[in-house]
Amino acid sequence: MTDKINSINQAKTIITNEDDQNVKKNEQHVPENLQKAETGKAPDIQKKEEPEKQLSLKEQTENVIADNLTGKASELAKIASSAIRANVPMEDIEDNLSIAVKDKVITEAEASKIVEIAHMVKNGIAKQIENLNKKPEQEIKNDDKQPNFKEGREQYLKGYEDNENEVKNDNKQPEIKTENKAPEIKVENNIPKITNKDDLIKFVKEQLKNDIVHGEGHKTGSTNDDTGNKRDLYEFKGLCFRADNRNPNNIKKANGFTSRNDLKNSTNMLEAQGLLTKKGIGATGHSGVSTAMQISKCAGCLNDGSNGRIYIIDSTKIGENEHGYSMKHITLENKLKETDETGGEVNFTYVPPKAIVGWIKVSDSVIDAKYDLKNQLMLEGLGTGETIVEFNELYGK
Repeated sequence: MTDKINSINQAKTIITNEDDQNVKKNEQHVPENLQKAETGKAPDIQKKEEPEKQLSLKEQTENVIADNLTGKASELAKIASSAIRANVPMEDIEDNLSIAVKDKVITEAEASKIVEIAHMVKNGIAKQIENLNKKPEQEIKNDDKQPNFKEGREQYLKGYEDNENEVKNDNKQPEIKTENKAPEIKVENNIPKITNKDDLIKFVKEQLKNDIVHGEGHKTGSTNDDTGNKRDLYEFKGLCFRADNRNPNNIKKANGFTSRNDLKNSTNMLEAQGLLTKKGIGATGHSGVSTAMQISKCAGCLNDGSNGRIYIIDSTKIGENEHGYSMKHITLENKLKETDETGGEVNFTYVPPKAIVGWIKVSDSVIDAKYDLKNQLMLEGLGTGETIVEFNELYGK
């Protein structure tokens, strides 16, 4: 019987019920590889060990954070790692952490650990760039998932999107596949032509990455300031942004955005034009509807996450009798200031509903964040659903 068992073991054939019973009766030793075999079935073949899945830089970072930090420190570490991937200077991140320590939000030890993690992320990105530079030129051209980190701070968000299509590879950053990308938005006179929600989402995404000005200042006339000096007037033709703590329904009921002060009053109109010198050159007060040429310049004015929105306004749709005065051009072109101290303010006499392209709803984390992180958090929110973009059906009508 022993010879039979050995023969079965060598040939690795199926054990029959008869063999099994004979082994039990004679109390013969059963080889170890057959002990757990079921009658009528071949013994299990050991599976080959699969190679361990390589984690992306983002996954590695999240694991380190989870192992070392909890609570608010963990949240700040995630924000810091996102900022590093967006090429925000380390000095800015350390400044934010110092404030958090001073406010007793985190401890000094936690702040040091966050800085350590941020450096880890920064070194990981440097390695990615090194690997990219080693690729043959043709391979780089064909790699539609590889972002460009070389274009300078003014485009520091170029190529970085934290979305569901992230490629799990340390040498690649997430980006939506080329075949799924929406067509490029048409641009006329430096102004994107937005005709639907898809256009608007694409515009907002690009704006949050680069935050560039879409439009130009034009001289439209002249007037005398309150001291009697003649000044040229400049208006901005393009897309602007306004942070307002009222929801779209309230704006619609108010028939758009209107000035608090009556602009039929000549003094108020001068203030709306930034030329009321006794109040300050470029200061508009409550005269007119204040907007900015860039999202980052107005986002800090939003403090109600449930109702408030960042509205996108097209100054070419306000009407022939309305104006969008550019404080930057009025103060600089008239040599009243050496630098623009208004943050690129465009002050409208009135903004009708048809001039509102749409709006952006943001999360409370954006409202609570420091100024220089707001755009990055809004961009990340587009991927998670926390940032919501809506198109205004009345736009252009």
